[in-house]
Amino acid sequence: MDEFQYIKSEITEDVVHLYLNRPEKGNAINLGIVRELIKALKMHEDNKSIRFIVIKGAGKNFCSGADLDWMVKAIGLDYDENFNEGYQLAELFYTIFRSHKIIISAVHGACIGGGTGIAAASDFVIVSADAWFSFSEVKLGLVPATISPYIIYRSGLHHAKRLMLTGEKISAEDALQYNLADEVCSFEKLEDSLKALLHRLREGGRVAQYTIKHLIRDLIPLQVMDQIKLKTAGIIAEARISEEGQEGVKAFLEKRKPDWK
Repeated sequence: MDEFQYIKSEITEDVVHLYLNRPEKGNAINLGIVRELIKALKMHEDNKSIRFIVIKGAGKNFCSGADLDWMVKAIGLDYDENFNEGYQLAELFYTIFRSHKIIISAVHGACIGGGTGIAAASDFVIVSADAWFSFSEVKLGLVPATISPYIIYRSGLHHAKRLMLTGEKISAEDALQYNLADEVCSFEKLEDSLKALLHRLREGGRVAQYTIKHLIRDLIPLQVMDQIKLKTAGIIAEARISEEGQEGVKAFLEKRKPDWK
């Protein structure tokens, strides 16, 4: 996949491994990663030889949240421009969530912000013991809007509320307790755990698994999901241009405490 700049892909048998490939930036999310992941996911959607998609992070982290350069640029964008970017983020998580394929996130190191959305929208999440999660948006005066449907879907209202309101850092074991992870293993065993899960899944019927996925997912009508994408993109846009959001991001970039008024 030479056409991709921010992700890389490897195919092994019936599995596509998609790597967030900005290790020097901790695989921080920018619009390039968002667009390329959507393109790669859709590219494999109708490929009958592919049964599983595994999302990983190259280097030391799965995903360290939003890219700093992207955050700096967002300060100067108007509502419509921020809405467009928020909608593309919402589309990424929705594409993962609604995929025909079984999607597994293999998480190590930092999993922050949009990284948690990628994981939560996946069907399975395997986490190494060194991993940690954070919904740090609230500390920037922002809102984890586009990831919220998938965090709530996975973790439940109570856990989602606690994690999003506090922005606290949680461990891999905490993520397991909050249903953000399905399995925790040592970093050295992450690939073995992934292979074991794939083996168990291959024992099931492919068509049956496809039907089960969509039986469960279709309990949330498509028109509701479309409304959610519009709603959450709007919330992100409003938060980014708000006085509090502007101050929070500027304080973070200037390495000082925000002046919450």
